[in-house]
Amino acid sequence: MTTSVLLYTMRCNIACAHCSVNSGPDRSGAMDHDTALALVDGLAAQPQIRFIDISGGEPMLHPDEIEAIIRRVKSHGKGIRLTSNGFWASTPKRAEAMLRRLKQAGLDSVGLSLDKWHLEFLPANLARHFIDACRLVGFPPLVSCVLRGSAAEAASGNGAPLELRSLLDYYGLAGERATDLNSWGDHMESLDEVARTDFLKETIAERLLVNWQFLTGEGRAAARLRSEIASTPLSETPMTPCPVAGRMPTIDHAGRLFPCCAPWVNYTNRAYAKVTGATVGRAVAEMEQRPALRVIRQWGPKRLMLELLARGHSFPQQNSGICNLCGHMLKSVDLDTLDAAAEAVLGAEAVSSQTPPTLQCN
Repeated sequence: MTTSVLLYTMRCNIACAHCSVNSGPDRSGAMDHDTALALVDGLAAQPQIRFIDISGGEPMLHPDEIEAIIRRVKSHGKGIRLTSNGFWASTPKRAEAMLRRLKQAGLDSVGLSLDKWHLEFLPANLARHFIDACRLVGFPPLVSCVLRGSAAEAASGNGAPLELRSLLDYYGLAGERATDLNSWGDHMESLDEVARTDFLKETIAERLLVNWQFLTGEGRAAARLRSEIASTPLSETPMTPCPVAGRMPTIDHAGRLFPCCAPWVNYTNRAYAKVTGATVGRAVAEMEQRPALRVIRQWGPKRLMLELLARGHSFPQQNSGICNLCGHMLKSVDLDTLDAAAEAVLGAEAVSSQTPPTLQCN
């Protein structure tokens, strides 16, 4: 566990068709600011949490509060990251001013969400303003993209999808040295301190970090983008573990604790706890050990769904990946039922691992 997520608000100034957490102008409410600071204190007291990510919704609808949270996180010596749609980067001057403000507060990293669905609401030139301002201020330019496609394509190992290259071209970013964020991070970890500093400087000056994922059938996309979601029968879906389940503790604006940032937060009655700064550490530790999350981490949600099917539950026959599998289960199965099925899986796997191989005689 290295990262915790604060969804400071689920409200957003735009309502993109693909949004997996149903953010939009019609959502209301933000974290009580004192509660948010107390949660930061509680999370920062956990040695296994190195970074706190601020997301939503659109957190920069509350710039003063976000700046104060950044300063609080840094006072604890933890890393702090932010994801935004960049509506505030409407001109080069405004983009630079906002990023300088966040940098001075102590922000370590900021990512810009961009994709074809944002273009209905926000102009493409925001991305250029954002990237140029990142280079001036000293942030590694980072964009996060959602694409049409399938998990099978992601597993093929054929490099960046064509749609990603087309998307960057549409935003006027085709000339940038696009670098996969995960590969970049792995390379950074392999370097000594001096080489890491030099590579970071080169990244800020010359590279564009790109983090991308495929469209999932969760949130607003389930209704608005049915024809664009690539789906697969359960029988053809790989048994893919989800390493973040329970290890990316996510807290929404109402203080509800979830094991990941999506799609779990759409199901408020499936929260693991209502937390405060004083209780969040213990709640996170208890959530991580829940049987359902242990199964999802080790074998993936498909393994848990198969056990539930064997127990008489029914689910849609098609899915768009592991997030969508969790969404299918959360729609109809409560946490206790998930855990009961998971206990059976854990028991069966324990027996299987202890069964000696059968002697084969020729």
